[in-house]
Amino acid sequence: PGTAWTGTGIMVFLANGVLVEDNTVITNESGIVVAGYMGNLAGLLATATSIRGNTIQGNVSGISIQDKSDGTVIEKNVITGNSDGIDICNFYGSPPTGTQIHYNSIVGNNPGGLVGYGGLWVANGVSDVDATLNWWGSANGPTADVNEDGIPEYDGGGDWAIGPVILSPWLGIDP
Repeated sequence: PGTAWTGTGIMVFLANGVLVEDNTVITNESGIVVAGYMGNLAGLLATATSIRGNTIQGNVSGISIQDKSDGTVIEKNVITGNSDGIDICNFYGSPPTGTQIHYNSIVGNNPGGLVGYGGLWVANGVSDVDATLNWWGSANGPTADVNEDGIPEYDGGGDWAIGPVILSPWLGIDP
């Protein structure tokens, strides 16, 4: 990682139907990034990206799905030891749509215990994030801060999931 935004391991930018599979991505600011062209409101998307079977470890942001990304599927990855395991961003008002996150091991993220970080962070204004059927490091599921009072909707003892996201049902064992 450098001092400027952002040292990235793998970037999918303005591409359609890309498969990112069977990689080990470690010690980057952003491990894997998917983004469309954020400076143009008229289009130019990254669509139908699959992130599958990777080990993403020790990054600031393990996986970052950014504006103008449509239909990203994140499945069967090991996501551990990152400040944030997965970030679903809304930087410029064109948030990602149709993100699916399934059958991942999302465990041991936010090792520094920083407030607002965890296994999954979803920005306000992002919708349609389905993060069901993941292992969060506990058979009781994730710990999730989903209301304005800061009270966890789920206090399962697993990695934190922050923001508007569908989490249940989760996996009771590591896939």
